Amino acid sequence: MLQTGVLGVKEKRLEELYAIILDKLDIGVHVVDTSGRTLIYNRKMADLEDISPEEINGKAILEVLDLTPEASTLLTSLRNHTTLENKKQTYLTSKGTQVTTVNSTLPLFADGQLIGAMELAKDMTYIKQLAEKVSDLQQELNQKHPTITGCQPTTRYSFADILGECEPFLQAVYNARQAARTDSTILIHGETGTGKELFAQSIHRASPRASKPFIAQNCAALPEELLEGLLFGTSKGGFTGAVDRPGLFELAQAGTLFLDEINSMPLRLQAKLLRVLQERTMRRVGGLREIAVDVRILSSCSLDPEQAVRQQLLREDLFYRLSVVTIGIPPLRERKEDIPFLTKTFTDRLSLRLAIPKPEILPNTLDLLVKYSWPGNVRELEHIIEGSLNLMPPDEPLSPHHLPLYLQKRLQLSHCSGNGLRAVTEDLEKEKITLALQECLGNISQASQKLGISRQSLQHKLKKYKLV
Repeated sequence: MLQTGVLGVKEKRLEELYAIILDKLDIGVHVVDTSGRTLIYNRKMADLEDISPEEINGKAILEVLDLTPEASTLLTSLRNHTTLENKKQTYLTSKGTQVTTVNSTLPLFADGQLIGAMELAKDMTYIKQLAEKVSDLQQELNQKHPTITGCQPTTRYSFADILGECEPFLQAVYNARQAARTDSTILIHGETGTGKELFAQSIHRASPRASKPFIAQNCAALPEELLEGLLFGTSKGGFTGAVDRPGLFELAQAGTLFLDEINSMPLRLQAKLLRVLQERTMRRVGGLREIAVDVRILSSCSLDPEQAVRQQLLREDLFYRLSVVTIGIPPLRERKEDIPFLTKTFTDRLSLRLAIPKPEILPNTLDLLVKYSWPGNVRELEHIIEGSLNLMPPDEPLSPHHLPLYLQKRLQLSHCSGNGLRAVTEDLEKEKITLALQECLGNISQASQKLGISRQSLQHKLKKYKLV
C-alpha cells in the first residue's frame, strides 16, 4: 500500500510537471481523441486562438471553433490517418483578431490503434506582417523611385567594388562581367562572406536591366508558406485573410531577382520556381490568372551546387535551369596573396570613414593575417580591420596585439611553436624598445615617454628581455 501510494504521488507530480512544461512552450499544442474531443490544449494555443483551456477541454472542437470537418486539420488527420506538415493557416479568432500559424498535424497511435491526433502550431503572424511590409515598401519604392542615376536604388555595389588580384578571383570577376551582358540565369556559389550578393548586384548594374528593379531575397529567412506568398504574391479569397498583393516576381518585373541561399528553398517551392523558369508565367497564391514573368534570375548557393544536389537540397532539374552560367568565388584561404592588398584597402577606406589617421601596417601583422584560415572570408577580414582601428591609440602602427582577442587565441592555438603569435609579439616589442633606447641614447626616462609606458614598466621589460 505504501509503495503504491508513493508511486501515485510520483505520477501526480510527473503529470503536474508535464502540464507546467506544456504551458511554458512557445508553440501551440492541441491534442484530441478519436472523436475530436480536446484532451490537451496548452497556454500558447489558448493565446493564439483567444480561447481559454477551460472553454475547450473535454469538448468537441467543432462545438467551440468556427470550423467545418473539412477545414479542421486535426479532424482531417484523424479521418485520413495522415500527417500534415507545415500547413499555413490564416484565420480570425473569436475576438476577431487575424492570426497566421504554420501547423504540423499528425495522428497518434498506440499498439497499432488510432488514439487521437496532435497539432503543433507556430505563431507566424508577426513574421507574416514583416514579410508583407517588405513587399509593400518594395512596391512603393519601385513606384516612387524607378531609377536613380540609371540604377535601382536597392543596389549599392558595382564591379569597381570587387577587390582582388589573384588569378582565380580575377577569372570569376571576368566571367561575371561577360555574363552580365545577357539575360541567362547565373548561379553564384561560394562560402559565407565571399561576396555573393556583391557579385549579383554588380552583374545587375552592368546588365541591360540596370535601370530596372533589383530585388534580393534570402530563401532561408522565411518558412515555406510565407516565402511562397512573398515570392509569388497572394490573391484575395485564395485563403482566409488573403489580400491582393504582388509578389517579388511582379515587383522585379523587367529587372533582376536574386534568390540567395537557393539550396534552403523547400523542394516544393523549387518545383514551382522551375515551372516559372520554363513557362515564363506564374500564378499568385490562391489565384487563377496566369501572369507573364520577365525577370532575370540570379541565385546563390553557399554549398558546392553538385553537393547540394547530391544531398537533395537542390533539385537536379532546377540546378540545370539556374546554372546556365556558374560562377565560383574562391574562399580567402585560397587567395592569400590578396590579403596584404585587401588589408591596406580596408585600412585606408575605414580610416577615412572613422575619421582617424591611416596607420602603418607592420609586416608582422600581415604575416599573421596571411597565416589565418579565414572561415568568415573577406567579410571577416573587413570586420577585423574595423575592430582593430576602433581600439588603436593614435599614431600607433597596426600591430599583432591590436587584432581581436579571438583571432589572437586561434593563432596561438594553431602556432604553438616559437614562431607563434606570442613570440612574434615579443620580438616586435623588443625591437621597439631597442630602437627607442638607441634614439634616446640609453635614457630610460625619455625612452619610456617615447614608448608611452611608465619608467617602471620599461625597466621590467628590459629585465624580461635581458636587454640590460
